[in-house]
Amino acid sequence: MKQLLLTCLKATELVEKKFLFKLSFRERLQLRLHLSVCNICLRYSKQSALLEQGISNLHESSTFTIDSEAYKQQLKEKLHNQI
Repeated sequence: MKQLLLTCLKATELVEKKFLFKLSFRERLQLRLHLSVCNICLRYSKQSALLEQGISNLHESSTFTIDSEAYKQQLKEKLHNQI
């Protein structure tokens, strides 16, 4: 069982890794177990997913112009609402 437990540092590493690569079964299981007991890492995972989604949305619409200050404010509000 000790081999399945992750540190918060390793959990955040896996959160970021899953956006770039497919996690192995063991990594997915370890991350799922850690997120079930660590609310801070769970919040980090949700915020990271929100940022990834926002970045991918920006890349999809190359003709999209943005008011950076308004976008920053909207992003802050969304992150605050997620907490």
